[in-house]
Amino acid sequence: MLMAVALIMASCNPPVKGKNGVVYKSAVDYNDYIVDRQSQVVKMIEKFSEVSQSGADKANAFLTESAIKVDKIITEVEGMPEWKGNSAMRDKGVAMFKYYKNIFDDKYKKIIAITSDGQVTPEEEKEQEIIVKAIGDEGTPLEDAFISAQKDFASKTNMRLEKKSD
Repeated sequence: MLMAVALIMASCNPPVKGKNGVVYKSAVDYNDYIVDRQSQVVKMIEKFSEVSQSGADKANAFLTESAIKVDKIITEVEGMPEWKGNSAMRDKGVAMFKYYKNIFDDKYKKIIAITSDGQVTPEEEKEQEIIVKAIGDEGTPLEDAFISAQKDFASKTNMRLEKKSD
């Protein structure tokens, strides 16, 4: 997953306040608000791998908690205003976060159900592979659309984007 951080903004703009109560003082703040939340979700996805080794109960509890957190993120990002008439990055971000929520609510829970008894049959292994493939096949276009909208946003607001290293 590509995450970018805005580094430079050429001009100052007046602050914009969203329905979420957050004041965005610059295009960089606006960009970073979404990217910071994406980073939080990516960390949850990475942690799922670790938690899933602890048993079905802990994994399912983690997934439920993560879905609640992502739902809150969706509400926060939906509450962002347009930035100077541009809502594409926000809207693509919301679509991406809704997909992440679906991963926690549905796809990962299916994987846990398959592996919960500790024994995975060849049929179950194939089913698990199909789910994992679907996660990538369905998520990649959403992430690509967000990245494209972010690049367009950066171009229109004179920001430079660089790959974030974690």
